[in-house]
Amino acid sequence: MGTLVFVCPATGEEVATGIEMDLASVNQLGLGRIYCPRCRQPHQMIGVEYWLSQLDPPMPLEETPEAA
Repeated sequence: MGTLVFVCPATGEEVATGIEMDLASVNQLGLGRIYCPRCRQPHQMIGVEYWLSQLDPPMPLEETPEAA
């Protein structure tokens, strides 16, 4: 899961929406509309750059040694 982030077509600024979704859901956004908290207008997502930003840092692949 990650947070939906897009570039507002009105301001050109990166906008974190606070909407959490998975990759399958974000791939269906092409035909959808989303409200932009930056310019306070809804945007059709066709032609808008968007992606998922991870909420938590990835877990390390190796365990770190404990301090003695």
